[in-house]
Amino acid sequence: MKLPSLQELKRAGHGALTKGLDPSALERGLQYLRDGGFSSLETSTLGSKGFQIEFKFTEPTETKIDITSPSQPLYSECNCSMANHGIFCKHQACASWVLCVIASQKYDLTRVDPERIEQVKKFEDELLKLKGNASTPPQSILHRDTGYVTHSPVQGDFTGLVLCLPNAPIQGELQGLSGGIHLEPSHSHEGMLLPDLAVPFLRDSDLPHPLWRSPVSFRGNTNQLFQHPVEAARRHSIYYLFSDGSQIPVSEILFHKNSTLVPTELLPISSNIQENLKGHRRIRFYPKRNDLPIWDQKMDEKLDDVLLAVAEAASKLLKREKLKVYLSFQETWRTDRVAFPLSQIDFQQPAELKSGFHIAGQTHEAHSLSTEVSLELHPNWVWYQTFALKPQASEIFFHPYHHWLENYPPKL
Repeated sequence: MKLPSLQELKRAGHGALTKGLDPSALERGLQYLRDGGFSSLETSTLGSKGFQIEFKFTEPTETKIDITSPSQPLYSECNCSMANHGIFCKHQACASWVLCVIASQKYDLTRVDPERIEQVKKFEDELLKLKGNASTPPQSILHRDTGYVTHSPVQGDFTGLVLCLPNAPIQGELQGLSGGIHLEPSHSHEGMLLPDLAVPFLRDSDLPHPLWRSPVSFRGNTNQLFQHPVEAARRHSIYYLFSDGSQIPVSEILFHKNSTLVPTELLPISSNIQENLKGHRRIRFYPKRNDLPIWDQKMDEKLDDVLLAVAEAASKLLKREKLKVYLSFQETWRTDRVAFPLSQIDFQQPAELKSGFHIAGQTHEAHSLSTEVSLELHPNWVWYQTFALKPQASEIFFHPYHHWLENYPPKL
């Protein structure tokens, strides 16, 4: 779990904890401290990597907090059953309170007996000497290495994006798309994922949803939005390619060390959502589920806006030849790792593309007038639920007709 830095704890005291952590979890941790759950703590030096504090409680758990420098966020972990399910447990919360009161020297905790406070004060000297010793080399980031927070220089280059979408055309067949390249499956990058943000100075509020949490420490709800197979596919709808062979899906890029190589406008964060696309429900990046519960619809729209913003930023860099963008389909990418280079990505209807609505009145034998509504689609394009593909030109167009296609049949 990501915790405030030592500097924040010293400056803001209890307020630093209550600002960004679950209040109910903090209350459980404070009650655990009142009940005498905290026993002791031990500090160890990790060389240039910083320090680690291991907390002992009355229950047999291993609770640790890693420190790299006073200005960097702290990271806690625990091996209890609650923490194994991604929950900020009472042991981590209690350890946070202990560290907070020592760093801030504010021991006025609500309804905590004086003997409990005195037990915490015993470890004052041991913790205070750590605050100024660890340093973080410039131009370094944090990542997990053999269980510890350490530093790793970023090497290599960001080379491009793969838009990985469902291959379910609603009109036309995919023919003539040539020039596909084969990318070797990347080596495993799971060990390089952080429990929290790898991008320096990126606010937690920039995360579009707990769905975008690191697999190392997932802390989101487990409602239907996360469990549905469509969401598992959407988390892999964009891949970031790097010269070291890494192929990082969009849901994990923020927690990988290579995220610092990606231009900020291509990161899947809420602050990149474009106002001209925000809430513009006529355009979507990923097909909408028909069975989406009403309580998940707002978050579904925000997630799609984030992906759409990445695609729009990529289209601008593609025009300036600053970036390579490829198109692939989920099954093709999963089995063969084949992607096709794109020459253009449009969000406005191309001038030569003629498509639109066809509305006609029909008179039936009963002398009643009914209206037939259909959608006319250009035959030279292959039409998908959210985009159209022109194979000859390797061009795609995110069209605004997905809501019509849900209700009316396409027509040539």
